[in-house]
Amino acid sequence: MAKITVHSFKVFHAMKGEYVEAGYKATREWIARAGGEVIPDSEEEIDDICLDGTGRYFPANKEGTD
Repeated sequence: MAKITVHSFKVFHAMKGEYVEAGYKATREWIARAGGEVIPDSEEEIDDICLDGTGRYFPANKEGTD
């Protein structure tokens, strides 16, 4: 397995009229395609097998919830 870096990021929420943090992490390439903004110092190194088919990472246990 190769290691890959994912980041937390913000995307523009049109209905709210503001940027909101996404509920998952993604590669810089995915974030760029989505028009998002990387949150500084949010990187995490994971095994590439943990990504879904498009480059997103959904942690199994985010903020203490299963």
